Amino acid sequence: MPSITHVVLAQLAILLASLRNGLATPNSFTPMTFVSPATPIIVQTSKPSSTPDLSTLAKIQAIKTGYGMYTPLSPASQKRSALLSKKKGSGSKKSNKIQVKMLKYVEGTGKIGDVVMVAPAFYENKLKKSGSAVMVTDEEVASNAAEKTAAKGKELKIAEDLKLKLNDFTLSLSKKAGPDGHLFGAIGKKLIFSELQKKFPSTPLNGKQIRIISLTGEDGSDLGKHDIKMIGDYEALIAIQSDINAKIKVIVTAD
Repeated sequence: MPSITHVVLAQLAILLASLRNGLATPNSFTPMTFVSPATPIIVQTSKPSSTPDLSTLAKIQAIKTGYGMYTPLSPASQKRSALLSKKKGSGSKKSNKIQVKMLKYVEGTGKIGDVVMVAPAFYENKLKKSGSAVMVTDEEVASNAAEKTAAKGKELKIAEDLKLKLNDFTLSLSKKAGPDGHLFGAIGKKLIFSELQKKFPSTPLNGKQIRIISLTGEDGSDLGKHDIKMIGDYEALIAIQSDINAKIKVIVTAD
């Protein structure tokens, strides 16, 4: 049903048309009639559907694709792209440093045998030129580590075997002494170790780490830096490795 506004506009349109054609006079106006507004009808609306209709889906797809300017990646393609980006990022970080094995001690860098990461320029300009380091791969590092582990295990077994041979071994030494038992010339750690090497010629007693670290008298007192100057029974503590020690008895008699 037309509203009052529509009716008024229609009457004005007729009046204007009449004036232009000279066919109408002020007295020829058609009186307006007013129509009462219609009673509004209440339309029961339903709740909007959670699933968008086809037109809404089409609009969303158009926005995603930039109205046909590009094709969006599938979920699988997006995952592959993310993985490639991560790999590229990690690769660029690795390229900033190179892995080298130290051949000489370099202060602030490492000692002989260390595997360290350094800048390429530092390696080329200093370490390589001075012969202080060489480049190594991960495979070479793993191989060297395996060799070191095997060598360490072998050394440990040799040390344990030597400990078993030395423990409770008695070394007898004789030297001229006076009536009171005072020796004419002292017996030091160097002499004891030399005699011990003669007793065990086939053992690795020539290693630099093997040494006598203490001498103890019969009363249990530590001689410290002093040598044996009296006849009697003593005990020598021998370091085979950093955590493997052996004890031998040293009996000094008068010649």
